[in-house]
Amino acid sequence: MFAILLDAIECFQKYAGDETNRVFEEWIFDYDHGWSFSFINIPEAVDISPTYLRKGLLEWEKERFQQSLFADWKPFDRINSRQEYFARILDRRAGIYFRR
Repeated sequence: MFAILLDAIECFQKYAGDETNRVFEEWIFDYDHGWSFSFINIPEAVDISPTYLRKGLLEWEKERFQQSLFADWKPFDRINSRQEYFARILDRRAGIYFRR
């Protein structure tokens, strides 16, 4: 049972953001107690909280999304003029950043 759980978590992380990941998401976030291989029953069989695992996976996915969102942003670019230089200083103080 632990191997099934481990494989599901690895596949969820491996295929995050892919169409294949929807299958894993549906299985992980389903509340079906009737099937012996449902996500609810497998963690409980190895004495792990399914809610705790779900929260951890959601947190991992959120952090991954935020990192990919800001991966190509830089605080400032090459500056072409003195006027642009001062405009960017003011914008940086206001919390505005520019792309490469």
